[in-house]
Amino acid sequence: IDVLQKPTAVTSINDTELKYVWLKAWEASWQKKIVHTLKTTPISAENSEVPDAQLVFCIDTRSELIRRHVEAQGNYETFGYAGFFGIAMDYTNLEDNITRKSCPPIVGSAYQVTEVALTGHRQEMLAFKKKNEVSKFKNYFYKRMKNMLPSTFGFVEGTGLFYGFSLVGRTLLSGSLYRYKNKKNTSFEGIAEPTINCTNADTANEGIPLADKVAIVKSAFDLTGWKNFAPLVVFAGHGSHTANNPFASSLDCGACAASPGRHNARMLAKLANLNEVRAVLSAEHNLNIPSDTVFIGAEHNTTTDEIEIFDAAVPASHQAKLQQLKANLKKAQATATKDRWGVENSVQFAERKANNWGETRPEWGLAKNAGFIVAPRNLTKNTNLHSRCFLHSYDWKQDLEGTALEGIMQGPMVVTQWINNHYYFSTVDNKTFGGGSKITHNITGKFGVVQGNGGDLKMGLPLQSVSETDSKMYHQPLRLSVVINAPLATVTSILSRNENLKTLLDNEWIYLMVMDATDNNSVKTYQKGLKWKC
Repeated sequence: IDVLQKPTAVTSINDTELKYVWLKAWEASWQKKIVHTLKTTPISAENSEVPDAQLVFCIDTRSELIRRHVEAQGNYETFGYAGFFGIAMDYTNLEDNITRKSCPPIVGSAYQVTEVALTGHRQEMLAFKKKNEVSKFKNYFYKRMKNMLPSTFGFVEGTGLFYGFSLVGRTLLSGSLYRYKNKKNTSFEGIAEPTINCTNADTANEGIPLADKVAIVKSAFDLTGWKNFAPLVVFAGHGSHTANNPFASSLDCGACAASPGRHNARMLAKLANLNEVRAVLSAEHNLNIPSDTVFIGAEHNTTTDEIEIFDAAVPASHQAKLQQLKANLKKAQATATKDRWGVENSVQFAERKANNWGETRPEWGLAKNAGFIVAPRNLTKNTNLHSRCFLHSYDWKQDLEGTALEGIMQGPMVVTQWINNHYYFSTVDNKTFGGGSKITHNITGKFGVVQGNGGDLKMGLPLQSVSETDSKMYHQPLRLSVVINAPLATVTSILSRNENLKTLLDNEWIYLMVMDATDNNSVKTYQKGLKWKC
């Protein structure tokens, strides 16, 4: 070797290109880690006995944490399913009479859901509505007094002392006030049930057709690869509890158009409990739901990890199992909040954060999301994914034609990519694509915020949702990596007839890895142009 040879010139690389190289390397290292975790973690054996209860959570990354802790409390089986539970609906809330979309924004709402009194609870419903009207008038009165020019200064000065005491209480006793309000909560869920109607003018007077009811329920079980039924099946939507937070909706269910998922969960439970729906599922689809299986709606509060069960219609025969489940869910809340926050008295700590008007970070939301896993639960049950992965239940053996998988890839996979990008851009350029700092936010017109006393409306997530400090990020801006446990030929076929999915992959907005079920779960990585790398 000629040591005196003139060194070859190094091609120059600009700053942007160098950052892209580092990004690709960072993403590749995370993909290598998640694949290694899935390949080396022992696959959980399928439980041959019927679980005491089954719980269906949203695919949201925060569900990964609570699912682990619920499963640790007893003979419970959990599933992951998109949080609108397959019901494309608008929901009218009795508390404010406002109709909100409760399904993905790109999906047209086919149904209108309202509440009707349960049998024997008509008087309680009338009392609730009357009390609610009084409360609404009080709130309206106070808002008008604060906002009308003639009364603004006099009202503020006259009530300043009262609001001062209130401010001190909400600051120093936020956790106690949260528990007090929950104890006094007079929600309508215990005296009412959701009722659904078609928005189509031709069928609005007839309500939702039986075929639609059957299709909604069947889809839930098809997409999750359901095999047997426990005596109690809980559909748990999710929502968040925060105080003084203009970005509160960003912590609710993205699949429900940033609304809580409790209404969809209750609606699906009601449909699945209908005898006529079960009869058609059994006769025409060979899906036999035992007569002693009861479906229940619930909501997972992602700030406190409390799971509230709406059990008004649960029969006496199931009360013992229900009370045991509730007790175990309380234990799961305690262990989950401790796992998440790493402090003693973690439930009280989470409740304080939820109700503290000055808290800029009540919870981390979906920060650090990086992966989407479509697979049976036994593939991930024995590992801690640290709330970084969306988890959708799926069993390819019950979907040999790939119909259910195609629905998952067209819907939940695309939505999780949107969420991933939402966090990505809010992190890499918070000033342009994010929401800026909550500390100097001013709410404008009840539809947005500006930074300080002017400027454009802010978009995206606030700095506190993605960063530990002004200069240190918490969310890791990685593009979404998807892992699907299915035959490679099935996935290839789906991509070949869905150009929109292929475009997302070819342009690297999504990375796709297939654990080929027909090749000993060997991992194949998608390459541009429908090619695969082993």
